[in-house]
Amino acid sequence: MTTKNIKVKSKEIGLHKAIYTPEWGAKTVITDDCFAYVELYIDRYKKELGLNKRDREYALSCWKQARKFYDGINCLPVLANPLLAYYSILNASKTLLICKHHLPQNEQHGLSGMYEGGAYLSNEIIKVKNTGILPSMSKYFKENETRNEFNIKDLLYNLPYVQRAYNLSYRSSTELFIPIEKSFYVHKKDRYGDEGWLDIILNKKYDNKTFLNKIPDTFEKNSIATDERKLVLRTKQRIRFHSQEDIAKQCQRISAKHRRYRESLFYIAGSQRLWYLKRNVEADKIINMYSPTITFAIMHRLSELARYSPDRLQHILDSQMGWVVSEFIKLAPYQFIDEISSEITGKEIMPPMIRS
Repeated sequence: MTTKNIKVKSKEIGLHKAIYTPEWGAKTVITDDCFAYVELYIDRYKKELGLNKRDREYALSCWKQARKFYDGINCLPVLANPLLAYYSILNASKTLLICKHHLPQNEQHGLSGMYEGGAYLSNEIIKVKNTGILPSMSKYFKENETRNEFNIKDLLYNLPYVQRAYNLSYRSSTELFIPIEKSFYVHKKDRYGDEGWLDIILNKKYDNKTFLNKIPDTFEKNSIATDERKLVLRTKQRIRFHSQEDIAKQCQRISAKHRRYRESLFYIAGSQRLWYLKRNVEADKIINMYSPTITFAIMHRLSELARYSPDRLQHILDSQMGWVVSEFIKLAPYQFIDEISSEITGKEIMPPMIRS
């Protein structure tokens, strides 16, 4: 039997921004103000979130504080931007953890920074502690990274939204993220019932042994794909459905696999859905963390430099790696708020398209 695209509420589903709480089949939320929508969502869906009055008020307080810091970012020069950007990120992270009942008793930041040698990104070291906000974020996402010490250069390499700037700044680096054209959850019947998986569609130019040898272990080439003009990869792990299951149970099964698939699938926030596959290249630089925790860690260290060593941060901004750091400082707050907003609400949130 041929495969069919999975539909929920008459809507074909594919990759979703939310890692752990995707609401399959929901309408896309169109807004240019994520803060206002999330504030409304927390207040309106407090029972569904399981928030008592105290937790709801604390979550809203943290979220409003995140907005205040966010709104002030553009009023500062780039050398001071990390200060407000980090505290916006910190408060947004606390909001997520409150809403998901993962806020630790120890609300310290959970990481520390130091430098080793000259003012280079590879010498800016970040150490993740056992407790605090960042470790709790990592536990919420169930990240499987075993190391607890990183440098900023490698962390930046693992973020798709600064990949172009990174590769142009470090020309010897290997391209890590490959653009995905489309994605679909599909299913077909076999003798056991229904089985499903995720298909991702890439440009045909990647259909070669060199590229396929570097795809994540969770994927394989889809040999039954009918579109010969594209390269189609599918997830190896199947989603088992039973004919008598209701749609809610089926969505739970999809969500459980989606969390695993998303370990190598990242997006860039913007007016279009831009998804990327993370390849298995330069293994010593691959960090098994999701985009929000990586962003949190980098911005924390940059905020430390802005506070205590502005001369060192200025030297970095004036050097070869200055462009990628400037791009990160500029893009990270928007990307982070978009990711956390989707994670809290389970919704796909997109800005309105501006048409001439």
